[in-house]
Amino acid sequence: MSKFILGSEKNMAEVNVTPILRDTIKNYRKELKIRGDELSKKLRKNTSFISQLETGKIETISTSLLYKIFDELFKNDSNKEQKINDTFKQMQLSLSDKELERQEWMTIMDLQYRKIPITDSIIQFIQNNLQELNITSNDLIDIINKNSDLINDYSQEDIDGMEDNKVYPTFKKSEDDASYIVGMHIKFNLPDTYIEDIVNKKIKRCNFVTMQGIIYNIYSLKGIADKEAIKQAENFLYEQKFYTIMYKQYLTRHKLVDELADYDIDFNKKMKKLNSMLSSINDSQPNLLNNILGTIIKNLDNQPGLTLSVFKRNLDPLNQIPMSEQKSFMIDFDKLIKEYSTHTEANDKNKIETF
Repeated sequence: MSKFILGSEKNMAEVNVTPILRDTIKNYRKELKIRGDELSKKLRKNTSFISQLETGKIETISTSLLYKIFDELFKNDSNKEQKINDTFKQMQLSLSDKELERQEWMTIMDLQYRKIPITDSIIQFIQNNLQELNITSNDLIDIINKNSDLINDYSQEDIDGMEDNKVYPTFKKSEDDASYIVGMHIKFNLPDTYIEDIVNKKIKRCNFVTMQGIIYNIYSLKGIADKEAIKQAENFLYEQKFYTIMYKQYLTRHKLVDELADYDIDFNKKMKKLNSMLSSINDSQPNLLNNILGTIIKNLDNQPGLTLSVFKRNLDPLNQIPMSEQKSFMIDFDKLIKEYSTHTEANDKNKIETF
């Protein structure tokens, strides 16, 4: 699949630069200590471009430029999808559904950057249909990467201007100024082993639009017409609870949590219980948790893998030891931290691996 065109428009979409987009770019940039003129130069724009963007003097930008900005801001940051999740949750608290729909840029970030767990049922669907169609995973990759629909519908100049494996949505405005997607197109150039790696579970997560493209092409090869194949691909993924964050947050916001994926339901239950336990401790001993939570947040930010490795240890065997022994245990733990702190080596804090 190289396109999802749901309407007749084919223009290379521009994105509205909303106040929230301006603030998000500014906050990410300052967090990374990148000057506006430096980012402008990396984008091959005049030195005042980012300043003009952040102060509201630029009202729209191309989808390609949006990608370039966030690719620079997310460079070497494997935690980008968490930032997207956090940004959306903050928006959800302060914006209505209609106001959220005006954030075209967030729809693009959601479709492109957020990776979603691939369920066993999706893998089984792919395997069954490869067998039914009598093709290999490599054959399907070749068909996807031909981008036949794209070649039929766009000029070579337009195609050359598209980045590989990036979604370019086309938005339309409703009467109340909300935006909605009427189509999207992608120039696929997936690795030869991409589907094979999904089937063998070497790739466990992918973005929504790539999986939609794979499923769309399977339906298309079965003789289903374009628009119906698009619809069936999306319906299938939603049936498998392979949700975009926009849709997942919609379910949460409208209290349809039972329709979430099992891992989300389980996570939400545990977070609710954890929040209740922490609140209870805070009620009984005010201020006790503030410094502790501050340290936990700092540790998760600096060393997420090691911090989670410590958290996952089962302390049940220590339940019956006296308080004095518990204190000795923590003194020994502190000594270990001090001892190992001298074994310095550069680590990628964004790669989360537990031990």
